[in-house]
Amino acid sequence: MEFGVEHVLTCSQCQFKKYVDNGKSEIWKGLAKAYQILLAGEASREQFDELMKNLDIPELNELLADSLMWACQCGEESPSNFSECWSCGKLSSKTIPLA
Repeated sequence: MEFGVEHVLTCSQCQFKKYVDNGKSEIWKGLAKAYQILLAGEASREQFDELMKNLDIPELNELLADSLMWACQCGEESPSNFSECWSCGKLSSKTIPLA
């Protein structure tokens, strides 16, 4: 077991953190470089998104899945892992109630 060999992905808006294994450090370095190219305006968002889709980073896919939202009939958005609207309590249309 190794300690201290991890990276942290942090959302700049909500400060959500996801720890990832350093065993894929070359992939993470490549992703960081691609992000810097995007920020510098040397690549389009579409090019960056395409790169992200082609990378095999399970932690990143989990993070993206965690960030999905669904829209309730009341007009509010709730995180995809919520089965009910946080505002009005209605069940998500993708939720199947237990009998």
